[in-house]
This record gives sequence, structure tokens and C-alpha cells, in this order.
Amino acid sequence: MPVSPYFNHVSDAGQQGLVEDLIQEAIEQRGVNTHYIRRQEGGDRVTVFNEHTESSFTTGVPVEMYIEEVTNFNGEGDLFSSFGGFTMEDTITFKVSGKRFREELGATAEPEAGDIIYLDFADMAFEVQKKLEDEDYRQWGKNYTFRIKCTKFVYEGEDMNTGVEELDELENLLLGEDPVDNTIQQVEVPQDKRDEIVEDQIPNQITEFGD
Repeated sequence: MPVSPYFNHVSDAGQQGLVEDLIQEAIEQRGVNTHYIRRQEGGDRVTVFNEHTESSFTTGVPVEMYIEEVTNFNGEGDLFSSFGGFTMEDTITFKVSGKRFREELGATAEPEAGDIIYLDFADMAFEVQKKLEDEDYRQWGKNYTFRIKCTKFVYEGEDMNTGVEELDELENLLLGEDPVDNTIQQVEVPQDKRDEIVEDQIPNQITEFGD
């Protein structure tokens, strides 16, 4: 028996707007603040892995998200890897309003693999692995959220200029530089002290060389 023709379950703009607003309100009440950061690809493309040799992260966009699921962040548990072995893998799944996501990142924007989600309160960064299907598939004829599966972000030499201080410091920290002040401090030595240093050290060096 067909569905009732007196109820519109697929294209009622009023119902869709109501559901969308309720979902957004729930995320605002129970969610967390994050920054979503796009990966910018550059350089030559490696044909073996179909990846660019260079990439960078610019402009962290603040957007609220709901943490739907967290797996193995206590460091225990094995997940079967795509290469046939076992790997210790921590995963997290975020849910974000599609309307809010597009308001901040563009009218046709969607989460893409390789992007970063920075979780403000935990000071942790996660790399997007996959955009999952909405479990409430097309309720009232529309998808209202993006579900984003992520793993811990591993820095691999990308240029960081996101506007998020903790992320932008990664490059300097891994290069062994002080992100606050990596300049060499110079001390002015008076001329008379310089002469004393020269007189004390040069004869000793000549004697050592002669021996």
C-alpha cells in the first residue's frame, strides 16, 4: 500500500527547517568548540600514492561540533588496518550541522579527507579520514549533518599558518626551535675585557700547538 498522499515526508520546507534548527540547537547545547582547517595541496603529485608532495594548513575556522563516539583513546585495542596488519589506532567521530558548516566554509563545502579538526578544550588535533553517511538518512527528504571520522593528527612537515597558536607552533617545536624567541642572544663586551680575554687565551693556544 503506498504512503498517504496527505503527508509530505520528502520536500516540506517547514518540516525540514524545524528539524535543522532542532539539530543545530542540540549541538550548541551539548557540543564542543572546534576549529576546522582545510588542507591546501601543492607541489608535484606522487603517482604511486596519488598524493601531493607538499601541503599546508591555513585559516582555522571556528565551528561547533558534537562528539558522537570516541574509540581507544586510552591507548588500548587493535583495529585491523587496510594493509592486512594490526595497528594501534585512536578514532573519534564528530557530528556537525551541515548548515553551520557551509555557513563558515562555503555554500558547497563538505568535509574532506586530510583536513584537520582542532579540539579547543583538549588541545588536540585530528585528521579527517572519512565523511560518513548520516544514520538518519534523509529524514524528511534531507541530510542535516555531516558525520566525520578522524584519527589523531600526525605532523609530517606541513606548513602551518592556521591562526591557532598551538598548531602553528608545531613546525618550530619539531625543528627544535623556540617558537617565542629563537634568536641568538648577543652580549656587548667592553674593549678592555676583550683585550684581557685575548691576552689570556692566545698564548695558551700557541703553547698547546707547539707541544
